Amino acid sequence: MPPASCPEYPVGLFCVGGPYVINVANWSPDESTKLERDNTNPYVFHFKGFLEHNQWGASEPGNFKILINARDWSEAFHPGETENNVLLTSALNTTLPIRFQGADNKWQLTTDGTNNGYWEFTVNTHDNTIKVDN
Repeated sequence: MPPASCPEYPVGLFCVGGPYVINVANWSPDESTKLERDNTNPYVFHFKGFLEHNQWGASEPGNFKILINARDWSEAFHPGETENNVLLTSALNTTLPIRFQGADNKWQLTTDGTNNGYWEFTVNTHDNTIKVDN
């Protein structure tokens, strides 16, 4: 279940991290992508966009997480039930668990750039799942 403190996510969800951060010292919320809220279910969000293993020197160049507010790192969704980062490709053709808060693990793109490109995935904060749609 979503956290009781923010059940409607009035700001929305944001994909943020290494694929976007150009300058870690001066990181800006503009270096993220807002997920599109589903028209029929307020707990479902869709990401459609380009992701790449960062070439600009971010501290975690291929890692990202889902934030409730792009200006606050503290409220985030992470891969579920693991302390390790999880390759985004592992959610291809399957549904993986997500969790709110806890250990700061992230979704990850491979360092060799083979996962760079256009991605579509769906985050369901009610069922606590992520599924890669393409």
